[in-house]
Amino acid sequence: SVTRLEYVAFDGILFTQSNSNERMSVTLPKNLAPENANLPSNFHWYNITYLYVNPENPYLASDNGVLYNKDYTTAYVLPSDYLGSTSYSLKNTTKFIAANFGFAQTRVSTVTIPESVTSIDDRAFSSQPSYGYRNVYLNVDTSTNISSGAFELYRFYWDYSGTQVRNIYVKSQELKTKLENTLSKPDPNHFNARYNIVVQ
Repeated sequence: SVTRLEYVAFDGILFTQSNSNERMSVTLPKNLAPENANLPSNFHWYNITYLYVNPENPYLASDNGVLYNKDYTTAYVLPSDYLGSTSYSLKNTTKFIAANFGFAQTRVSTVTIPESVTSIDDRAFSSQPSYGYRNVYLNVDTSTNISSGAFELYRFYWDYSGTQVRNIYVKSQELKTKLENTLSKPDPNHFNARYNIVVQ
């Protein structure tokens, strides 16, 4: 059984730019640990739609094609070409959202982050708003550690469309203020995009 995936293990098989009409799901073997899988690098910029896990794997698990650790406390990878739905709600057991968890998402326009989350790492939800994460329901409080690049307003090289907005819905004015002071903003000369942070 495979125990290690080298960096860009799928390069040349389903590279987005050259094989944009091809799709595949991947099932991870029972002996593959997250530290040996080069997560999430092996599963972004490729036309991978779902990530499944052999049920005998003691380290990893899948929630409808989204990769977590075994007890669903760490969210590792939301595939960039995810076909499960145009919306995704993280498991309410999630505590940590890994760096680049949902980087370069092209299909999930709405994501819901539960109050259980205590840390959102860099570029976890980095994508161009017209393709991914147009609406983010952020149900955490101000104690959650949120990287400045967690919701990065990223631009795909092929799209030069006009102003784009990422709506982030929060529970309090305090969290809105924290995000306004924390989140990195794009250079307007490079990409005309902004955050719209709304208290619900």
